[in-house]
Amino acid sequence: MEVKIKRLCDEASIPQYAHATDAGMDLVATSYKYNEEFHGHVYGTGIAVEIPEGYVGLLYPRSSNRKTESYLTNHVGVIDSGYRGEIMLSFKTRDFKEGEIQQLYKPYEIGDKIAQLIIMPYPKVEFTEVAELSSSDRGEGGHGSTGNKVDILKEIKDTKQLRKDIDEVIQRVKALNQSRETALVITKLQEGVMWLGMNLKRLGDNNPYPNSYNPENTEV
Repeated sequence: MEVKIKRLCDEASIPQYAHATDAGMDLVATSYKYNEEFHGHVYGTGIAVEIPEGYVGLLYPRSSNRKTESYLTNHVGVIDSGYRGEIMLSFKTRDFKEGEIQQLYKPYEIGDKIAQLIIMPYPKVEFTEVAELSSSDRGEGGHGSTGNKVDILKEIKDTKQLRKDIDEVIQRVKALNQSRETALVITKLQEGVMWLGMNLKRLGDNNPYPNSYNPENTEV
């Protein structure tokens, strides 16, 4: 897809993909100022884009942002297809303290990669007002309504089946002549037994085989 882009200063860098399989293109800082009113580190990129209608530009922090003391203020920036101004990004210091010289905590220097741009299509939505919504398996549950615990019964059932599968394979291996292929099978079995032991250990008191398949002992 072709997108028109304009340099607003000589130092501006055209966004590039770091790898062929990347979704986001890196944005580079060309200017910096500290906004005293909103306590933000404001960076300019020196570029403006003309995103086609039906598409949107999304601004995300880079994974390396965790190495800084700041966060992207709106977390995900939105560039509408009608916007023609400079792409700007604002960061705030996580542990802001009144009276400190905030410029000392700026997360990036001029010339640094500061964010990534993803351009993607979006559907045009028309709402239809109704008296009732259709039912669903979730209903009105929200804000952690599904909990954070695993389904122990399902875990136990799956673990039992896995043990049966391993036992069956072990019997087949015992019937084979010793060979390179047999050694490879035994190695795979040992890996499976180790995983099973770790899984049973995670189940804790719900372990259906508390004395079996110790992850510390992977001998078949």
